[in-house]
Order: sequence, then structure tokens, then C-alpha cells
Amino acid sequence: MQKDEKDSPSSTLKPGFGYGRSRRLTKRHQFDRVFQEASVRRTHPPLRLLALPNNVAVPRLGIVVSKRAMHRAVTRNRAKRVIRESFRNEQHQLPAMDIIVQAIPGKAGKEQVAELTDALSQLWKGLVGEA
Repeated sequence: MQKDEKDSPSSTLKPGFGYGRSRRLTKRHQFDRVFQEASVRRTHPPLRLLALPNNVAVPRLGIVVSKRAMHRAVTRNRAKRVIRESFRNEQHQLPAMDIIVQAIPGKAGKEQVAELTDALSQLWKGLVGEA
């Protein structure tokens, strides 16, 4: 028995709001280039944003969350999920840039998701006028 296409979960997503491979920084040299040549550097604890204009015409995201910044794997994975979801929702308003969001060491508490969400919204707002 096949499902009707109307009922599939993928049909309920808005077109173009995905986070496919074309929207990610995947190679070491891509990360190195942004770290070395970033034209935009912003910090809003507990996150740091580095960005560099690209010639791909879409924003691409790289995420760096180290053990030093967030000790527990559960916390690191949650942070990465929150960052990816925020980027997925904001990507149409962002300029065509390679963006790295890096977690910086600090206190990690139960309100971590709220802090990350607030920091990301501030960082995205600061990035909108760039490029």
C-alpha cells in the first residue's frame, strides 16, 4: 500500500528551506579559508560568527562545537541541532556567504537552548546587511 503524496512529510515542508549538502561547508579548505580571511567577525556569547562572501549565490553553513566549549556530547549535539534549524529558517534572508558558527567556552546551563536561540537571532540580524 503506497502513501498518497499529499500525506508525505516532505510535501509539507516549504520549498527551498532544506539544509542539503549544497548549503554546508564540507571540506577542510573551506573552513580554513573562512577562518583565515573572514570579512565579518561577530561574537554574541555563547557563539561566534565568521563569514566570507562566496561565489555560490547561496549562504553555506559550517558548525564548530568543541569539547572545550561544551563538555557533554548531548549538549554539543543539541547546540548543533539548534544552529542548523535556525540557519534553515533564516537562510533566505542571509547574503551569499560562507558562514561558520562556533561555540565559545563559557557557562553551560539548562537555559542553553534559549541562549543559543537569542544569540543566533542577533548574529543573523547583524549579517543581513553584509556581503
